[in-house]
Amino acid sequence: MSSSADAAQRKIVRDGYMWNSASGMMNAVQSLIILVFITRFVGIEEAGIFSIAYAVGVLLQMFATYGVGNFQITDIKEKYSFSDYFWNRSITVLVSLALLAGYCALKSAFNDYSAEKTLIVLLIGAWKLVDSTENVFYALFQQKGRLDIGAKCYTIRMTASLVLYCALLTAGVSFTASTAVTVVFSVVFAFFLIKKNCLSFA
Repeated sequence: MSSSADAAQRKIVRDGYMWNSASGMMNAVQSLIILVFITRFVGIEEAGIFSIAYAVGVLLQMFATYGVGNFQITDIKEKYSFSDYFWNRSITVLVSLALLAGYCALKSAFNDYSAEKTLIVLLIGAWKLVDSTENVFYALFQQKGRLDIGAKCYTIRMTASLVLYCALLTAGVSFTASTAVTVVFSVVFAFFLIKKNCLSFA
């Protein structure tokens, strides 16, 4: 391998470490930062609703992913095709959405959740399932030795979504509308980043 190829590989490894660290940090502080803004600009009750919705969303995200991304990354010999991983993830995400809808319907039917709380839980749950959907593509990048691409895309989308959400709340946009706009933006932006980067890998 030439020295230029060695340098390129070292840069990929260095960038992968940097962006993976950044994505991990962003994932850890996202809910905390949002809670601060909701508490400051909306109210304590809404902050509580967000906390419940976020907890439900994280559980759904874990269910939809259930560690298959880690297996996919280590499948260097490609025993299973990307199509297998993609359809597997599509099924688990759809099942998670169905569980989310059923959970919210039951809570609403027994008057445990108001209409606003039900909608927020649905929206935040869908938002976290964007992470699960992305994971199958970004695991593909890492499988091909490009952790830097997946981690960079994830960090950029999470940061952009966080900034948008907090900006809307600060501007006085309602809690529900801010959440809805952020979720739609996150879905569209994730699709854009995936389409832009995955064609050379799939």
